[in-house]
Amino acid sequence: GDFPRSGIMLVSLLHPRVADDLRRWFVPRARECGGMPRWSLASDETGVMVGDPGALIVANAHAFGARFDAAAALAIATRPAARCNRWVVRPSELLADALGYVPEEPPLWGSAALTLEYAVADAALSELARALGDGALAAALAAKASRWKNLFDPSTGFIRPRHRDGAWKTPFTPTHQRGFVEGNAAQYTFFVPHDPEGLARALGGTAATFARLDALFEKLNVGIRQPHFYIGNEPQFATPFLYARLGAVERTAAVVARIRDRAFTGLPSGLPGNDDLGALSSWYVWAALGLYPDLPGKADLALAAPLFPRARVRLRDGSTLTITRGPGAGITLDGSPVTGGSLPLSRLSGGDRVLAFPERQ
Repeated sequence: GDFPRSGIMLVSLLHPRVADDLRRWFVPRARECGGMPRWSLASDETGVMVGDPGALIVANAHAFGARFDAAAALAIATRPAARCNRWVVRPSELLADALGYVPEEPPLWGSAALTLEYAVADAALSELARALGDGALAAALAAKASRWKNLFDPSTGFIRPRHRDGAWKTPFTPTHQRGFVEGNAAQYTFFVPHDPEGLARALGGTAATFARLDALFEKLNVGIRQPHFYIGNEPQFATPFLYARLGAVERTAAVVARIRDRAFTGLPSGLPGNDDLGALSSWYVWAALGLYPDLPGKADLALAAPLFPRARVRLRDGSTLTITRGPGAGITLDGSPVTGGSLPLSRLSGGDRVLAFPERQ
């Protein structure tokens, strides 16, 4: 499911007992069925949707402090051709291993999306392997995570499906949906959260990337037929924080505030899409705190700006993070200026901390 993109990190951080119990159930379940569940329902694997969300769940949970048999989880998540019951967890991985990408060929659904999803999952698993001391596996997974580059077409500046022989799928426009899953090329091109600097280089540098992002955010929840942002579908969750990763926290803060204020409402229909097991809700909670865990498998939080003048967050280790908004000139942590567009969780925990944002970020 889509819960691992933002929800599992929030639960792991704020509700450790729930997160640890969930992981202690999840790993034995994966061991029983033979692979990481992709979309479980009624105690069975349904095989629907794409990608490898189980890998994201265990890697992100571990990064944010959940404790379980992570070594067993890593072994299961990296098992070649693993099946959960009768469903192959990564049905196109052998093709991706052979070609460096999942090829566009019927009846396959979402070849480019699959390539990107596998890359994100492998990036997260690489971080988990590194945390567990397996440097060789971490390096191998990091190399697989770079496969998104094989689908970046420099002539158009977009992620683009390719056929088995290497030819680009034609015709092509940024709003084409073939090769993607509930999205289009304009939206999925930014689905490289594990390599923001590499994506910026591919797009022509920071200034060019900002121009592309500005155009994307002209609309905030347009669905899949326009070349603009779609907060209602989770692959775009990290995109607003790319500005911050590239040094422009104020741009991220402005876009996140627009999304919070315009795409979400207090009405019964106030979520801008399917909550997908708490995915949209957890994104909003992070956005209201002015933080977001955009890097797969890493306990590192991109900065935006908080919704509330003051919020107190009780963390897993028992410490309190107080997030404030006030008259200061810049972002500070315990009174010291924060440089860059993110903070590792280790700097926000381990003792009571105060993270202060300026009133107008």
